[in-house]
Parts: sequence; C-alpha cells; structure tokens
Amino acid sequence: MPLTDIYRIMAINFLGPLNMCLAPVPHMGVYCASKAALAMFTESLRFEQKVWGVHVSTVVPSGYRTGIMAYDKDTTAKRWWKEASPTVKHDLGQDCFKPEFKYKNHESHTTPDLSSIVDTISYALSVKYPKPFYYSGFLARTLPYVYHYLPPALSDIAVEVLASWFEFKPQALQPHHQLNGMMIKELCPAREKGSARGTGDHFLLGMALQMVT
Repeated sequence: MPLTDIYRIMAINFLGPLNMCLAPVPHMGVYCASKAALAMFTESLRFEQKVWGVHVSTVVPSGYRTGIMAYDKDTTAKRWWKEASPTVKHDLGQDCFKPEFKYKNHESHTTPDLSSIVDTISYALSVKYPKPFYYSGFLARTLPYVYHYLPPALSDIAVEVLASWFEFKPQALQPHHQLNGMMIKELCPAREKGSARGTGDHFLLGMALQMVT
C-alpha cells in the first residue's frame, strides 16, 4: 500500500477523532496510542505474512531506563501551554503541562541494563516458530494481563495504582478554584461528592463558556 493511502487511512480513522478532541481535552494519551498502534500493526502483519511463511512477533519491553524523560521539560511545557486551547488552560492550569514524578525513587524500578531485552529479541529471531508475544522487564507482562483479563471495575483500579507515576492535579478540580466569579462547588455540587456526573457537568460547562466567550 502506498504511503499516501496509509496516511489517508490514519488521518481518517485516528487523526480525525484526535483533532476533534484537541479543543476540549488534552491529548496526553497520544504516547500510549502510538504504542497501541504499533502493537496492532504488528498483529496485522503477523496474520498477513503467514501465507508467506514469515513469522512476526511483538516484543513488549518495560522498565528500561531509556532516557524518555530526559527532554527539556520547561521548554516543552511552555510550548504546549502556548498552543493549548483556552478551555484546556482553564481546566488544567500550567502546572499540569510539566510532568512531575510522584516518587523520588522512581528510577529504582527501572534498569539501564538492556541486555535482557536484547536477549529476548535475539531469541525470538533465532527460533523456528517464535511466539506471537514476548515480554521483558518490570511489569511488562503484568500490566497487559491486568488490563485485558480483569473486569474494568478491577483493572481500572489496578492500572491506576501500577501505572500512575506522575502528579496530575487539574486546577479546575481544586476546591477553591473560581470559575467566572463563582465557586465550582456551587456550579457542580456533584463533584464535591466525587461523582462522575460532576466532572461531566464541568466539561459541558467549560464547553459552553468557550462558546460564549
């Protein structure tokens, strides 16, 4: 398939919905979406290439110290803040654009030694009939298992505990944040009780304010 057709399909099926969400919702899940796209693409290749006798495997690494968070966070945060919509700026606040780890010893769960993942890839390439999936590293197998096989009521809790590594405190959810001169608890009393309805009301309210102003 030509790249022009590939780009068109991705634009329709993924980038189209993504662009629809950019105004009211921050796109912080794009990194995860890119990984999911790679996983599904690999799975598609695995089925398509069987007729040619070609084996395709997905290797899932986790917990390796790759330097992914070594970018200039201040510069990136300022650029993202500048390009964010007024609704996102209002709801999140500028502090949410610069990720901060919850735990000071977060690197204790990662390793700079990449030999195990290299060994996994080498093994997958050397066997006659490789497995569809290989897992290597901290929680590499646990998180997918929890997400796919537990009911959402349990998996949501588990994933939040296991994968919630960053502080994320939107200013619109803070108790004393003011919205157009009125306290949020007056506009969205359900939020004070921690209900999902309060969050939804605020989202719709934010959209309305965006349209009005």
